Amino acid sequence: MKRTFTILAVLVAMVSPSTAQEQTIDQKLDYIIQELEALKEAVAALSSEAEPVTPTLEDVLGAIVSTTLDDMNLDADGSDVEELVSTAEPEQTLPLAILSWSAEEPDGMYMALTPVRITLEIQNVSTNDIAILDGSVNFSDRLGSDIGRLRLPRDINLTAGTSVTHTGVYDGDGMFGESGLKRLIEINPDFVDIELDLDEVLFSDGTSVSYD
Repeated sequence: MKRTFTILAVLVAMVSPSTAQEQTIDQKLDYIIQELEALKEAVAALSSEAEPVTPTLEDVLGAIVSTTLDDMNLDADGSDVEELVSTAEPEQTLPLAILSWSAEEPDGMYMALTPVRITLEIQNVSTNDIAILDGSVNFSDRLGSDIGRLRLPRDINLTAGTSVTHTGVYDGDGMFGESGLKRLIEINPDFVDIELDLDEVLFSDGTSVSYD
């Protein structure tokens, strides 16, 4: 038994990749094949006199080969193991938020066939003052149907952390599959989803940010 473990220790040292670490992948694989052939011959010589051990001799040899491949930084197919690096870009945070909205029929005469007065409470949630913006607000219902889209005021001049109330009269008739903003007058506000769609924002310090 002592002789068996002594020989195994010698075999482990034989397949140690310490001297092969600086060689090419093909040379490393040739080195492993040569050492495995030597291991086969040594195992054949031991089989007639080695006493049963736990774990089995086959398990020990398998662990030796696996450890050798790991130490040589090789994958199961002999290729170099490469560390996967995430290339995902962090999601952009919008500098604006819509705090509330309301819709009603306006008084007076308007060019639009079905005019709708919509009021938005807009907050600058960034740490910079916003001078100009290019963007819109999309309305849809909880079933995913489009209701309508309206442009945000461009020259908003909104200080960081503050909010402003914007009111405008818009054409309530829909197009391109939209039901129309006039639906906002009758629908339960709890079933309306509102989404900001910003293209670009210019801050008061002259810097700007574009959004996908």
